[in-house]
Amino acid sequence: MNKKSMSRFIACLMVFIMVFAFSPAVMSQAATKKTSYTYTIYLRSKDAYSDFTQISVPNATKLTNIKSSKKSVAKADGYYVSNNKNNNTYYDNAGKETNKYNDSYICANLNVILNKPGTSIISFKDNKKNSYEYKYVIKDYVNPVKTFQLARSGVTSANYAKYFNNGTESSKSVKIDKNGTVKLSVAAKKGWKITGIHMHNSSWSSKASEYGSRGKEIMGGADKATLSFPGYNTKWDGNVTVTFENKNDGATLSVNLPIKNNSTKK
Repeated sequence: MNKKSMSRFIACLMVFIMVFAFSPAVMSQAATKKTSYTYTIYLRSKDAYSDFTQISVPNATKLTNIKSSKKSVAKADGYYVSNNKNNNTYYDNAGKETNKYNDSYICANLNVILNKPGTSIISFKDNKKNSYEYKYVIKDYVNPVKTFQLARSGVTSANYAKYFNNGTESSKSVKIDKNGTVKLSVAAKKGWKITGIHMHNSSWSSKASEYGSRGKEIMGGADKATLSFPGYNTKWDGNVTVTFENKNDGATLSVNLPIKNNSTKK
C-alpha cells in the first residue's frame, strides 16, 4: 500500500471512529443507568393486610415496563406525575423589579400495595430509559413498645404499651386529668430504638394560639426517651407519635396514641 492509499485509509478509519463514537444510539446507551434499592417494611397492623408505600422518581415524566415479581406480596398500582412550577418576581421598596426566579420540579410517583409478608421486586423504566429495581422485604407487624407512659406531672401513669399490640394506631385513647405540664416516657423493646418523639395539642380551630406542638428527633436513636409539654390544655384533643427503628434491618414504625379532650357537652 503506497503512502497516498495509506493516508486515505487512515482518514476513512478516523471518520468511521468519530461517527461510531458520537452516534445517538451509543451516547444514549452510555447515559442510561440501572438503580437498585432494598427496603424492609413492617406492616402497620395485625388485623388486616394491604398497606402501601410510594416510589418517587425525580425528573421523570413517564414510567414504563412496570413489573412486580410477586404480586401477592407487593405490587405496583399505577403512578401519577407531579409538576410544580414557581415563577417569582422580586421588587424593592419603590416597586422596581430587581430579580426574577423561575423554579420547576417534576416527579413520577409509583404507588405500591403491600399485601403480606414475603419478598417482591418492583421494576420499571423512566422516560430516559433508566432502569429501577426496588426489592421489598415485607414483615409482619410487631409491637416495638416496651413502656409508654403519659400523664400530667406528679400523676402516676399506667403503661399503655399494650395499646399497640395489634397495630401502630392505638386501640384506645387516653385523657389527661387537668391542665398543666404533661410528661411522656417511652422505652423500646429489645432490638428497637427510638428516633423521634412528638406531642400535639390542638383545638382544630383557626386560632394559632390554641395549637401547640413539642417534639424532638434523636440522632442515633435511644432505648428510652422522655418529653415534657408545659401548658397542655385538656379542653382540646391531642396525640402522641413515637418513631422506632429496628436495629437489625433499619425498618421504622411510628405509633400514635390519641389524647381525648375533657370538654363536657351540655
